[in-house]
Amino acid sequence: MLVLQTARQTLHCLAEEQLFLLIESPEALACLLGLAVADDLLGAATELALRGKLPRLRRASAANLPWRSYWLVVERASATIIGLAGFRCEPDAEGEVELSYAIAPAWRGAGHASEAGAALIGWAFSQPGCRAICAHGVRQDNAASRAVLARLGLRPIGSNGASADYGLSRAVYAATHGGP
Repeated sequence: MLVLQTARQTLHCLAEEQLFLLIESPEALACLLGLAVADDLLGAATELALRGKLPRLRRASAANLPWRSYWLVVERASATIIGLAGFRCEPDAEGEVELSYAIAPAWRGAGHASEAGAALIGWAFSQPGCRAICAHGVRQDNAASRAVLARLGLRPIGSNGASADYGLSRAVYAATHGGP
């Protein structure tokens, strides 16, 4: 299992069978991993997104697993699964990947989405072929998510009025983070 560490979190890339178990019983997956699980971890929209991942994950090579699966966001101090983050798919022909995240309600507002997102963006830009990170269809009324994206360095790149798209290039990331 691929693992990323941050100041407060451990991110675990889920294998297909772990993702399936997460959908069926978050408590069973948490028990298997020796973790607790946050209340209301899987809202209806998150569960729908997880179920949508399974067909893409089944077709993923081992190299593409980190791009196609979700990553558990574990708060280390309490050993609790507090959220999920990940990418829609591996980089497309232009080298772009779409970032997504969901944090359990009781854990929101403490920087956890930003911390997990920063770890995944750093990992993504360390991989060959990733030239940009995006977030599509962010609702204009979702101030919290727009604030997370701003903290991560993603800037608005388009809007249809009700929602906006955000992006961050490798060049801008490198200039602000001293990376590749």
